Amino acid sequence: MSFRSAFVAALLAACSHNAPQAAVPENSPTSTTDQGANSLPSTQPDAAKLRQHFARHVNYPASREQVLQACANTPEFTDAEKRWTSDHLPARQYQDASQVVDALGLEAS
Repeated sequence: MSFRSAFVAALLAACSHNAPQAAVPENSPTSTTDQGANSLPSTQPDAAKLRQHFARHVNYPASREQVLQACANTPEFTDAEKRWTSDHLPARQYQDASQVVDALGLEAS
């Protein structure tokens, strides 16, 4: 099983207690991953909330995998937000939370 598959499985298992996601309007910051018939929705999380979480829960320097693992079991984000983060975070070393948010293309206020 690839790391991505294992990560998604862990996210889904950890957050299985979350309520199902409601229908999302077309113009929302939600997209669908390219997995064919098994496509799952992903929702862009709030940048400020991400920055705060990354600053508090990730030990830097950190790899992409370490950043994602630090967020895998948190109730702060929905499954769709975790999926979006996983789908958009490039593989590299990060020195701080600002670098993670910047790499995701988000601007936190």
